[in-house]
Amino acid sequence: MCSVRRVQCDDVVLVHLQNVMGTVKLIIILYTLTQLFACSLSQKREAMFAKLFNARPASAATSVAQQIVTPTDTDKFRAALFGLYVADATAMPVHWMYNLAQLKRDYGRITSFVKPKDKFEGSILNLSNTGGGGRGSDQGDIVGSVILHGKKKYWLRGGNYHYHLGLEAGENTLEAQLCRVLTQSILETSASVIPPSPTFSAPHFTEKYMQFMQTPGTHNDTYASTAHRMFFANVVRGKPPHECADNDGHNTDAIDALTLTVPVILAYAQCERSVRNAKVREVILITRRSKAVMPYAEKYADILVAGKTALEFIYLFDLLPIINFLCLFCFYRTFRTVLQGTSIRAAIDASDSDGSIRRMAQSSAPDPMVACYIDSSFPAMLVFAYRYADSVEQGILASANAGGTRT
Repeated sequence: MCSVRRVQCDDVVLVHLQNVMGTVKLIIILYTLTQLFACSLSQKREAMFAKLFNARPASAATSVAQQIVTPTDTDKFRAALFGLYVADATAMPVHWMYNLAQLKRDYGRITSFVKPKDKFEGSILNLSNTGGGGRGSDQGDIVGSVILHGKKKYWLRGGNYHYHLGLEAGENTLEAQLCRVLTQSILETSASVIPPSPTFSAPHFTEKYMQFMQTPGTHNDTYASTAHRMFFANVVRGKPPHECADNDGHNTDAIDALTLTVPVILAYAQCERSVRNAKVREVILITRRSKAVMPYAEKYADILVAGKTALEFIYLFDLLPIINFLCLFCFYRTFRTVLQGTSIRAAIDASDSDGSIRRMAQSSAPDPMVACYIDSSFPAMLVFAYRYADSVEQGILASANAGGTRT
């Protein structure tokens, strides 16, 4: 009897041992696969961003990464840039129109790309400083001689010309065109490092920026913001490029500073938050010295890229199908980023501690009309994003037709 029980007990122990060993084996397999995944992660990142920016990935990474990176991932990164250009061009003719009756009289309702009228009643272009930042004299020659070649005549007193006189329907403003210059700089810099990987270089972009701005014919916009005019006023004074960014205490602390952050956020979307946001601050500091803009820029990056591990978890699901069903609902929804398709409303809610953005967006209040100053324009941008999250087209058109600062 005892021997029978001992055999039964031994059988139970053996079964438990087999279960434990099976679990240990599974853990070892998962650990090994995870290590293999971690070792190749940098290669996957390289290929993904190479496809994003149309650069050639390193040959060692190509075969593996191309199997993992899906067109959907790539398309959404490209769409972030494409959306920027479309929204900028759509709102261009009504930029800084604070009189809605005037907006409707001159353009009706914006529903597509429109060429701006030559004259703009209420334009402050003719009050702006042609030799530096803010308002001031039209006797300076930064505008017309150093940058915006041939455009100074539109800045003279009494002119009332449109800020973007000369642009055609669907053409981008200077700020969006500088975003292209930055993207090209990232392309060139990324191709020069070994192995090729998305890389932003402040000196390289500064050189490209200065060349673009000082070369006649590179663009046809008539307006350049205070930050650019102050930068090139310092260039004329003989300051080295890395010391030319400036601040007038008012006009430089504006939402247009965020335009150049978009390619950088994309390039460093999978990096640690501290690394990504350091690069975001670095690109802003090239053209303006604005402490006020920095927290908004970092918040903007955090909303777009909710967690560095987003794509890593997606890749993990592809590589480790054995744990798909165990992890999918635990991690995928938690770490998926806006750039990967997460609801923009959820991302804004996570950063909106008092719920003010959600309440404003869900209210019956008209779409906000604000000036360019970051303290008011950034919350307004989030209200538009939240209110029109279900339709990018409706959001862009609503923003254009709301008046105020739109590019």
